[in-house]
Amino acid sequence: MKTYSLILLILTLYACSPTAYLKSTQSFERKINKKPEFANNFNGFAVFNPQTGKYLIEYNADRYFTPASNTKLFTFFTGLSVLGDSIPGLRYKYTGKDSLIIWGTGDPTFLHHFIKTDTVFRFLQSNKDKNIFISKSNDETVFYGAGWSWDDYNEYYSAENSAFPIYGNVHLISIDTLGSFNISPQYSMRFLKKDSTIRSKYHAFKRAFRNNQINYNIVRTGKSDSIEIPIMFCDSLFLKLLNDTLKTTIQYTDYADLAGSEILYSYPSDSLYKKMLQPSDNFLAEQIILMASDLLFDTLNTSRTLRFVKDSLLNFISNKPRWVDGSGLSRYNLFTPRSFVELLNYLYTHYPTDKLFNVLATGGKYGTMKHRFTQFEKPIFYGKTGTLSNNHNLSGYLITKKGRIFIFSFMMNHYLNTHKKMQRAMDKIITDLYKM
Repeated sequence: MKTYSLILLILTLYACSPTAYLKSTQSFERKINKKPEFANNFNGFAVFNPQTGKYLIEYNADRYFTPASNTKLFTFFTGLSVLGDSIPGLRYKYTGKDSLIIWGTGDPTFLHHFIKTDTVFRFLQSNKDKNIFISKSNDETVFYGAGWSWDDYNEYYSAENSAFPIYGNVHLISIDTLGSFNISPQYSMRFLKKDSTIRSKYHAFKRAFRNNQINYNIVRTGKSDSIEIPIMFCDSLFLKLLNDTLKTTIQYTDYADLAGSEILYSYPSDSLYKKMLQPSDNFLAEQIILMASDLLFDTLNTSRTLRFVKDSLLNFISNKPRWVDGSGLSRYNLFTPRSFVELLNYLYTHYPTDKLFNVLATGGKYGTMKHRFTQFEKPIFYGKTGTLSNNHNLSGYLITKKGRIFIFSFMMNHYLNTHKKMQRAMDKIITDLYKM
């Protein structure tokens, strides 16, 4: 009788445990259905234990969601699979006695405002005694991704895709507390136009929709800022920026023979992945896909590369995604929680843990996770956030209180609550998972 009572007591305590709802899909579903934050939106949660090879939870794990920037995890996989240790900075070929033909590779680092490398710049400078021509024969880029929102054209996260980026394809405006500002590149000064009718608490800079004119107004001083505004490119503007910086003359050519061309490598791949994943940089993500395309096909074509990766490299993914861009800006993208867990598990089993954790957003420390899970002395989460209006997702590696590693993907779509409220509800569940 005492034994029976003891077993009953243990079962009762187990059932009352604040983390008991995470022991199975059924108990999680019962719990989440009672939470008002999750009443009207669409949710999916998959939790996998790589030590046992089994799932703890598979709640809507095979349903398709809008992934937002969780998409960048698949872009990361593409880079790891194709690019090697360094990214291709330039294709080049010497012809005749005094000519140099160059092709863009999609490298986003050339004269980038925040990425310091001068490999391509020094190479072009060292060849100023030659006639330098740039060919677009490999360029099949589209300046915006499929399904991107056109009215985000002024936002920093909507820099155009291109075969030969320059200055990160953005104007950088730096303003101090006294209201003084400068713009980089200097060539962009000609695009500024003061407009005292623009309303703002402090200052505002907004580019025209169909050209590069930037209307601005300094309403009040006292706030410093750094503002990135996408450049609207055309061939002539690109050459003007390039020639103005290099103090030389580079011209376009129809030359299309890539045979015998060489590749100049410019920047460590891991460093670029870190700059892409931690702050969730859309521009870098798109250019990683284009660089992979150049190496795979000698052309820069996003759609072709994504098809190849899906058909040839992702044979371990159960639910094939609808994947249309590298950044996740497009709402055409559709992925399942299981697909993210399977991808993360593949990376976990094929790459050193420190290599993965070093480039991912880190709870309480780095990137988009800097201000989440801050109550822990050591980081408990390494992974990727994904946010669009009314959608938030989190996928990655959780180090539990007992030292186990869980791989999970939590996807929340189509909610009307505030983002902060939904994030708090998500983080409470992840914290409970940590305590198991």
